[in-house]
Amino acid sequence: MGLVNLAKAYLTNQIEDSIKEAISPLAPYLRRLAFGTVIVLLATPALVLCLLALVGAVFLAFAGLPYVAASLWTALVCFGAGIVLALIGAMLLKSPRR
Repeated sequence: MGLVNLAKAYLTNQIEDSIKEAISPLAPYLRRLAFGTVIVLLATPALVLCLLALVGAVFLAFAGLPYVAASLWTALVCFGAGIVLALIGAMLLKSPRR
């Protein structure tokens, strides 16, 4: 029984090593793709919050409440953060290999 387990462990290690050797050249591309995608996905809620603040500003303006300026500033800040994150994510997705 020990010889069968030893052969199984040897084959498992050989298969894992061959997979690692085949995938290792792709690691920088996959890492950059993952980071770029995550950053673009982080930009999405910021842009959605910007839209919600703008819609809130419109409703506040129609209601005649004095909080329109605060809502517009919030939308501006969220829009800036979302654009910066989206540009960083796009730069990571498009950047050549270093």
